Amino acid sequence: MSTGVKNEIELEIAYVLFIDIVGYSKLVTAEQRRLIKIPTGDGMALVFYNSLETPVECALEIIRPVKEHSELCLRMGSPQNIPEKSIAVLPFENRSRDPDNAYFVDGIQDEILTRLAKIADLKVISRTSTQHYKSAPENLPEIAKELGVAHILEGSVQKTGDAVRVNVQLIKAANDSHLWADAFDRKLTDIFSVESEVAKAIADRRNSLL
Repeated sequence: MSTGVKNEIELEIAYVLFIDIVGYSKLVTAEQRRLIKIPTGDGMALVFYNSLETPVECALEIIRPVKEHSELCLRMGSPQNIPEKSIAVLPFENRSRDPDNAYFVDGIQDEILTRLAKIADLKVISRTSTQHYKSAPENLPEIAKELGVAHILEGSVQKTGDAVRVNVQLIKAANDSHLWADAFDRKLTDIFSVESEVAKAIADRRNSLL
């Protein structure tokens, strides 16, 4: 191959989302037309070039309307190895009686996520991808697989007057085991120290995430 031809070749990293409707080809023609006419059979592949999280976000958008059609058996997945040093911060639970504190709770989650994103060699999923999930879900392994992470950080916040308690726990999704958990009691004026301490605790444990 000449040098000129080599210079014209540009390599790009692509992220693929495979979609498969089980038994699509066995449906009658009228039922097939209600879905998507897929010339390659029962499945298709969507290719993304911008980020690793885009296929996950796309899958979440597809899942929502499909849930209304229980007759469809949809399978989705990406052929990727989940890095061990990866984490998703799920929405924190608001344990305060005042529902207006939900914004305060979201702010704590955002700050922790921002600090985690600064840790070298740690893949952190964006809040956009995790905000669809509820606090403390029961199907953590499934959620972690959908998000492409090996670990989940979940927590709760309780605010009473100027007193704040933040509970956090780091979970290994594969076996749903707790790697670390702690509770932080702070005054409202000192709440930012909690976010730094949580990020530091995970940073100190990033080598043990393997």
